Amino acid sequence: MEAAKFLKSKGKVEEALEYAERLDDPHFRAECLMISSRMKLQNMSSPTIKQNILKNLEEAEKLFSACEDSNGQAEAQLYLAKLRKDIKLLKISSDLFKKNHNIGGQVEVVEVLMEIVPELLPIHVLPVRDAVESVANFLLIVPKSPVKHTQTERAMLDVCELYYGIEKGDREQVRKVKTSEAARIDLLLTEDLDKDQVPKNLVHEKMCQDLLKKVGNGINKCRAMMWSHMKKQEICPDFIAGQPCQELGSCSKLRQEPKRNHLLHHLDSILRLIHLDSTVEWACEQPHKDTIKRQLEDLRPRKELGGRFGSCLALYKLLFPAQGHHRNLCSLPVEAREVMNRIRSLAVEDQLKRWAKYEWTKCPQDQLSNTDLFLLIFNVQRLLKVKIEVLKGMLTKTADGYSAEASKKVAPHKVPKDIGMVYVGERGNRHMFISLMSRFIDFSKELHSKLDPITAMRALVLNFIRKLADRATEPLMPSIANTVWMMELATTLFLSMVAKTTPGVVLCLPSGYLAQLSLYDFIRDGEYAMWMSLTHCTWPREWYPVVARMMVTMVKILCGNHNPKFNVIEDAFSSVAYIRSGETERTLVLILTLLCNTNQALPPDCEVLIRRSLNSIRLDREILPQRLYLRVKAAKEANGLQGIVEVLQEALRHRDQCLYQCVWGAIGKKSSTAKGLVNHPVRPASFFPTYNMPLTDVQATANSYSDTGKEVEIYGEETEEFDEQEILDAEKSAKRLEMEKKLVVCLLVIRACRKFNQLRQVPSQAASASTKDNRLPNLIQHITIDNTMCGYCGVYFSSAPTTQDWEEEKEENQASQQMRSVSPIPTDDTASSPMPNVSPQPYLYQSQLSWEPTKSTDTQFASLDEAGHLSGSAQPTHIFSPMEEQAKQRNSHEKTRDHFEKMQYFGIFHTVYVKQVLPLLQKCEDFEQQLPCEDEHNAEALLFKLHGLAISIMHLKNTVNNVVQQKTWGSTREVIHQAEEVAKQLRAGMPIFKEWQREAEVEKHRIAVAQEKAAEAMDEEIVIAHDEDENQVGHLLTVAEGPGDQRQMKKNKRKMKGKRSRQN
Repeated sequence: MEAAKFLKSKGKVEEALEYAERLDDPHFRAECLMISSRMKLQNMSSPTIKQNILKNLEEAEKLFSACEDSNGQAEAQLYLAKLRKDIKLLKISSDLFKKNHNIGGQVEVVEVLMEIVPELLPIHVLPVRDAVESVANFLLIVPKSPVKHTQTERAMLDVCELYYGIEKGDREQVRKVKTSEAARIDLLLTEDLDKDQVPKNLVHEKMCQDLLKKVGNGINKCRAMMWSHMKKQEICPDFIAGQPCQELGSCSKLRQEPKRNHLLHHLDSILRLIHLDSTVEWACEQPHKDTIKRQLEDLRPRKELGGRFGSCLALYKLLFPAQGHHRNLCSLPVEAREVMNRIRSLAVEDQLKRWAKYEWTKCPQDQLSNTDLFLLIFNVQRLLKVKIEVLKGMLTKTADGYSAEASKKVAPHKVPKDIGMVYVGERGNRHMFISLMSRFIDFSKELHSKLDPITAMRALVLNFIRKLADRATEPLMPSIANTVWMMELATTLFLSMVAKTTPGVVLCLPSGYLAQLSLYDFIRDGEYAMWMSLTHCTWPREWYPVVARMMVTMVKILCGNHNPKFNVIEDAFSSVAYIRSGETERTLVLILTLLCNTNQALPPDCEVLIRRSLNSIRLDREILPQRLYLRVKAAKEANGLQGIVEVLQEALRHRDQCLYQCVWGAIGKKSSTAKGLVNHPVRPASFFPTYNMPLTDVQATANSYSDTGKEVEIYGEETEEFDEQEILDAEKSAKRLEMEKKLVVCLLVIRACRKFNQLRQVPSQAASASTKDNRLPNLIQHITIDNTMCGYCGVYFSSAPTTQDWEEEKEENQASQQMRSVSPIPTDDTASSPMPNVSPQPYLYQSQLSWEPTKSTDTQFASLDEAGHLSGSAQPTHIFSPMEEQAKQRNSHEKTRDHFEKMQYFGIFHTVYVKQVLPLLQKCEDFEQQLPCEDEHNAEALLFKLHGLAISIMHLKNTVNNVVQQKTWGSTREVIHQAEEVAKQLRAGMPIFKEWQREAEVEKHRIAVAQEKAAEAMDEEIVIAHDEDENQVGHLLTVAEGPGDQRQMKKNKRKMKGKRSRQN
């Protein structure tokens, strides 16, 4: 044995193998076989040598496995996989290296992988990423002092040194190189050194350089292969534009719409590359030396491979493509959930955060209010599930709410680098924070968190899109892709609202719009999806005219009638870049979708504007591709909406999409309670074969919707520069005009009150009396415990009734259910009942919920199912057991711990309910009774101001009813939270009412003073007329002088009247 070891140390491995055959030491023989194979691999020139190496490696792998040496076994498997080009065996070797913390082995696995794979797949990126992470950790361990090393870090260093052929020397700072065993470090030490006395720092430096070099080569090859693979999965831009490919058959991209499996494979490829880039970025962020840090930064992707964040941009383009959402990726909510689950990864989220911060940091100072940049960062943050409150907190308050002096004090360097938006004013160097971006955040908050789709539409269309169209300046001007994307969201939401409230209406939507909505619902941060918001919304009276006017405004913006500088259709059809990217065809799909729904959901005014813009599109074969040219020409020549539907259906078919006819109903399984748009194949015959207006009337009527000259003049005036004094004067005049309008409204109200003064006093007294007598009932005043049941726990002390009694009670419950169904409360069964378009549902306040207690305690606490019927598990309410049995059950129940806890929680709930809930609801009722009448001047404004208060009251009543019915007395915290929300809404409405009341009192006082002056003037006229009568010839009395004589004159006049009446 000693002789064999001596021969091995001298480099004579073949002679050592002959001695090892006679010895019973399998581990020594396996080491000799590995050294011999490693030497022959460097000079492998013939197939015979290759067969000999394979034989030695197979034997060594078996011997290492028998000796339980996983490092040796992994090395043997690595060379076997390299010679056989076996990826499965290479994966086993990689797992063993990773398990033993062998960094050198992991890096060598990456080298072999890049050599043997014919085409890199997403799964092959995983060992590359693991190697990068291990090398980064190893580089952090090497500079540390041996005293500070943990046991794992010390083992990692020892294994890596052993793999490179290094052993410890006589001293701690010295290492010995195994030159006779074909050590890997021997090739790296080019200096003329004593191989038995090599400094430890030099050895570690060479190891780190070799690891970085090998892993860098592996990363570059991996990225190049993955990027080439991803490019093949992309769609050809010429196919998107509908024109022949310009690369004359050499294009490797897809020329057909991808299927779902292909899109998911493409998504996996992008995510694997993001994982790799995220690991490299993490390694660069670690505290390394400058030389090591520069080498790590070289591992970032080059510009030809997409750049530093090219993989993140590829993910964004897949989820939010410019030419419209992929129908096959998220056509159903379940598929959208699957896509989001694939994205949920810590490495992906970290890389997306770095990308958002990088995009904001590199942006020039004059482009920080870029709308496209904000929407990109907003969607990225939503992918990361950032809460709306956090997202909106990142946006600093706008200068719209500040004065000029306050805006000057704002420090631009305090703007968060994640998503803050700052704008430099044109009239100076003053920095102002804009609020347009926060208005888009309000759209998501109102829709997904507050269950208020009407206010969400207002925030999206009027407060965001319209404001962008008003300004229409760079960098606030959004791209066509983002503009059409926002309009698609508004169209889908509006048609869903119409379908929810008006059954039987024929609506059509492209499949891409529904896929977009599914994805947008699953990247939300709120608790509710869009269909939940529509289902639980409180629909105000006359909601349709209000929202329809918003859609007319959006169509005007789309057609350029709102602002000629913001003409989406003209810009989309006049740019070659937009035509080639597919955004022009996407705009055409939006136009045709709006036109198809004009006679059903959209007002007829939209048809006028859309048809005029459609007819104004110039048909030029040199600019428009053949497919787009034919679609626009067919849309122009269509005779009616039926023809438009056929054109839209054909246009979507070429995009591998469908046109659906949508109604509101249950989606998913039959037992599912989810509501939404149910898709059916579209039937063009169900649409009108003609237009609402002939073409001549369209041209004549459309011209009256906009005066182009006036609008150009108005928007031209905005570009002129004014001094600050003129701006302040304009603000003062605007405030004065607004105050005059309020005074006029108050004057009209006061005149109406004076006209019906006596009629007003009687109803007000009766209303106050009815308020005191008809206060909200106390739901918990009948809750007690007796021999029948325990009202605190909902437990009955009775036996099962007979079948006859059960049927009688069932009939009573059905009758009471029919009586309750008369109430105007919207339920799931009555929400889809037929109703007109204009007034789908009355706007309710206190009558939204009925708190009237039942007639008897037997039926008050009966368990009900979701539909309101008596469930099968409910106990009968009639008592048929003896009194003694009931008393026994009651005594045993009162001793239970559950009953004791319920009693404690009930006491807390009783205190909160009596002292907070009931007085608050009474205050809300008194407040609503004191509000002014809704006249034609303030009806719409009052509607939106009280909308939030009504919703909060509804949520509070629902919470209290659920607590009482389900006996969940421990949910008092939810009741307190809802009560605080109601109080918050009430406090917000009180200043408006007090301002109106103050202005009304001022106007009333002014009118009273005017009346007194008028009365004095009339009295003077009467006295003068009387004096003239007294001075006439033949009058019985003389002319009186002085105030006393005037009083005597009046007494005499009354006496004369009395005498004449007696004589008559």
